Amino acid sequence: MFVTLARNFFKKNQLRDTYGQTLIIPSRPRRIVSQTLATDEILLALCAPSRIVALSALAGDVKYSNVVEKAQQVAGQAGDNVEQILSFQADLIYYCKLYSAGNG
Repeated sequence: MFVTLARNFFKKNQLRDTYGQTLIIPSRPRRIVSQTLATDEILLALCAPSRIVALSALAGDVKYSNVVEKAQQVAGQAGDNVEQILSFQADLIYYCKLYSAGNG
């Protein structure tokens, strides 16, 4: 599910997802988990590493990541295990659901 920030169009702390549903975030997220390298890089550009509790495994990989130094400031690593991701007790989780041909 892709979510777009709607601050310019709606009240503060409201998001609209790709299905048109409005989501309300009651307060500023303080514990953020990112499961993909793309969201790792965006988050590290937008907010302090202290607000991020876990990044993808690729965030610290010098072959792929543009944010290796900043990523070292984040202790947690988010894999694809749901229980492990939920164990971070995040306020906000960025993930990517990929579909293979014929499955989605």
